[in-house]
Amino acid sequence: MPSRRELLVGGAAMAVLPASLLAKASQPATPVNFAVPANACDCHTHIHGDTKEFPMFAGRVYTPEPAMPEEMAQLHKALGMKRVVIVTPSIYGTDNSATLWGMKARGADARAVAVIDDKTPEGELDAMGRAGVRGIRLNLATGGGNDPSAGRQRLEKAAERISQRLILCGHTHIARAVRLGDGRMIVNPGSVGSPGYRDVHPFPHVIEAGTPDARYAILELADGIWRATFRQVPYDHDAMTALARRNGQLELASALATGWIR
Repeated sequence: MPSRRELLVGGAAMAVLPASLLAKASQPATPVNFAVPANACDCHTHIHGDTKEFPMFAGRVYTPEPAMPEEMAQLHKALGMKRVVIVTPSIYGTDNSATLWGMKARGADARAVAVIDDKTPEGELDAMGRAGVRGIRLNLATGGGNDPSAGRQRLEKAAERISQRLILCGHTHIARAVRLGDGRMIVNPGSVGSPGYRDVHPFPHVIEAGTPDARYAILELADGIWRATFRQVPYDHDAMTALARRNGQLELASALATGWIR
């Protein structure tokens, strides 16, 4: 069982829904028509519990409907997903109770990413690590600031609480590797299927990969130093572009077709 010191940092989460949008728990509209690999994993999902037991954060930027563990299990059964990573959503601030509850309900096939800040005590990190939390998430939208340089400082401060030489992150969709002052490396492999988006939280910004290709990274350890090789893979993005247009998602369609928001 990895200790708290072996947690991976989840990165600064910046993509959240507008306050006026009421989210719903997803369920598939069409059956899966291909063989899903064994032990397939949903690497980012949320649990929204009963608000009486899991009250939402007053500074949240959207209010979703409930998304219960049984709904997640139903979705994953339909999609052929065996494993799951439950991520604490911004609606709870740094309260990870609903995520821990969802992970316990799912059992051995679940792991989690928790939201923390500089006030999160060491003992709480240790306890979450023992419960199955394997990553941490920093959220600028609910962290009380919108300064990118302050976000970088928060990320570096959080990295000081982790001993791993390699730290993986995501959510910004931009493939990049950054070395910290102590030589450790932070890697974002990029996005498989969303090469661009626009958002207003924590400040207005546009993310553009500049290509519709799916992206991933190969990580190698040589002579005690981690190295990242970034790969981009062409795929039938035209089909996904057409699907986005049929659903009225024109900006997403632009990103899928070109890698740019137009």
